[in-house]
Amino acid sequence: MASSDPYASIAALPRATRDLLLAAAAAAPEDLPLFLGSLPDDALADLEPAEDAGLVHLGGTEAQPLVWSSPEVPKGLYGAARYSDRRRAHRRLADALAGRADRQAWHLAAASLGPNDDVATALEDGAEVARVHSGWAAAAEMLERAAELSTQQRAAARRYLLAMRAAIFAGDGPWVRRLGVRAGELTDDPDDALEAALASGWALARTDRHGEAVAMLTAVAVRAAGTGNSRLAWSALSPAAVAAFYSGAVAHREQLTRALDVVVRRFSRPPPDAVASTDDSPLLKPAATAPPAFVTAAGGENAPDLSDLPQAAWLTASLDPVGSVKQIEAVLTAKGHPTGLDQVTLNQLGGAAWAIDQTQYAVTALRTFLDRQEDTALGGVNALVSNTLGTVLRDSGAWDAAAAAYGDALRVAEGTGMEMIRRTAEADLAIIAAMRGDADQAHTLVATSLSGLDLDTSRAVAVLTRRALGLAALAGGDHERAHDVLRLILDDTGQPLHPHLSLYGMVDLVTASLRTGRHVAAQEAAATFEQVAGHGSARLQMLVAHAAALVATAGDEHTDQAQGETHFARALADSRSTTWPFERARVQLDLGAWLRRQRRVTEARPHLVDAHNTFERLGAAPFARRAGAELRAAGVRADLASGGWSTPRDSASSGTGQLSVLTPQQRQIVLLAAEGLTNREIAERLYLSPRTVGMHLYRVFPLLGVTSRNQLRDVVDRSSAGPEQD
Repeated sequence: MASSDPYASIAALPRATRDLLLAAAAAAPEDLPLFLGSLPDDALADLEPAEDAGLVHLGGTEAQPLVWSSPEVPKGLYGAARYSDRRRAHRRLADALAGRADRQAWHLAAASLGPNDDVATALEDGAEVARVHSGWAAAAEMLERAAELSTQQRAAARRYLLAMRAAIFAGDGPWVRRLGVRAGELTDDPDDALEAALASGWALARTDRHGEAVAMLTAVAVRAAGTGNSRLAWSALSPAAVAAFYSGAVAHREQLTRALDVVVRRFSRPPPDAVASTDDSPLLKPAATAPPAFVTAAGGENAPDLSDLPQAAWLTASLDPVGSVKQIEAVLTAKGHPTGLDQVTLNQLGGAAWAIDQTQYAVTALRTFLDRQEDTALGGVNALVSNTLGTVLRDSGAWDAAAAAYGDALRVAEGTGMEMIRRTAEADLAIIAAMRGDADQAHTLVATSLSGLDLDTSRAVAVLTRRALGLAALAGGDHERAHDVLRLILDDTGQPLHPHLSLYGMVDLVTASLRTGRHVAAQEAAATFEQVAGHGSARLQMLVAHAAALVATAGDEHTDQAQGETHFARALADSRSTTWPFERARVQLDLGAWLRRQRRVTEARPHLVDAHNTFERLGAAPFARRAGAELRAAGVRADLASGGWSTPRDSASSGTGQLSVLTPQQRQIVLLAAEGLTNREIAERLYLSPRTVGMHLYRVFPLLGVTSRNQLRDVVDRSSAGPEQD
């Protein structure tokens, strides 16, 4: 029987067995197949006593040929070994791993007694291989170790900076800052000193010290422009945009815009004969007067070439997510499918796509970025990218996947001290909880997100948490509470508190205002929304039209009702609206409810059915309940057998009429087509696009056994299912 004390069992093993076990303990999991495969058969036989003692199991999978009885055994074995024995084990591994330069260099470094330039060079050379195989964190670890083993101060500083760049992609703020500080202490090169300062700014951009981050990073960018270092200038502006976005403050956006203008001017025309000192540059001072809600990044002859500079695309989109839509869409189209892009471009364009509501592009780009991270010491997750991916997944209706992405962001943010990413992930999770009707969870997440935070400092979190609380109140029918919270997504002048995130809560604010009898406030909010975002993305145009429709249909005048119908039609006209299923379903729910109140129940039912089905699929329980109530009020009952909805006429014709095989919307289209209406006329009647009507007819012809529109009247007559009269 094996000893219950594994270390006593190890001490009793032959020396050759103990040496092999120590080498296995010093190896990374990826090293073991190569190491064990390099051993002759008689050497492998030396492991049999360890297997007999129950310490290891041999002959597992090809990727895992040796399995420890407990993960604590190799840790304890390595920790208890003498330093000379550990060095010998690492040298043995290095000899066996000649085919993997990165792993060989790593073990040579572990066996080094002190600084060793040859090993440092091998580590630097192997860092790219490590990145490809194991991700950015593995590359950063190798470069940091290369810096530690360097005998020359300048070489060490350069390697710390390389490690810092890799650690930025790994997403570890404290690590990035530590590497930057170390490089700054060692370097005597001005550009390197600026890059070291970039590390501090990058790390600050992930905290709630937004003003410090923007000031530091814009200073780095302007000074780098002054020395002609375009790579560093653009690298500094990108995280500055993150800090300015979290802040939402006009002064920070203006400061970033001015620094961007300096960089663009410097690199879009020949440099001047002399570059003035920027230590006291007025361009780095906040604007004396507040600019418009959105400020353009740069214009005219100085506009950056976004197709060549992914950082410029992100900066432009973050500063003006409404006005830059067409410009950024052109860049995304020109770049092609995201899977063909490098990591830097994926990161920057993924963020730009999110900002302008190119949701599907953002999902693909950000997922591709994270998939390439591989498994590293940080789990292969970049917290900011994961958080942004969670948001675009939530917007596209993949709520479970969104929650998983937010969970990844939380895990890394909590482990690396990136407070703003943690807070935004919790606030975004609270929005999902609110949409699902879990008010308690939403309130808990909001409380955690806001703990210890100055809301005036971080308007992004302020708006996200207020949206979550407002949605939770709306879902629970507490419209007064919803209004009191949601009115705070606007500032004291009635403008969006956050120039981007406030826009997506405007429909909720208008809804809460109308439900509490505040018609003037609702009109003002909808008018502001139209003015600020009416020329933005397809998603924003849908939301703007939805808000306008709610205000118009709340009026008593016939002209108001007609305008409301026009706005509803505008909200659903763009086929791209299906990209955001929750928001589209809310339009359909409000449209169906209004049509029912107008006694146009036949037209109301398809919209209500579609809305209910979407809410059910998403798990938006309170909204599904409201859609179900509206359906019952419209004379539609739940069909338990089919899991759908049916009207009395549907039931009467079930099994005999050919139309019973169609969805409610398809039936309505067929009935109107049989009356002789054109696709455009049907589209106007049902608030669809003519293309959607044509698509439905194309699909139902085979189901009905017809080949042309002229045959539809015969089908309708046989089914005895003519359109109901309202």
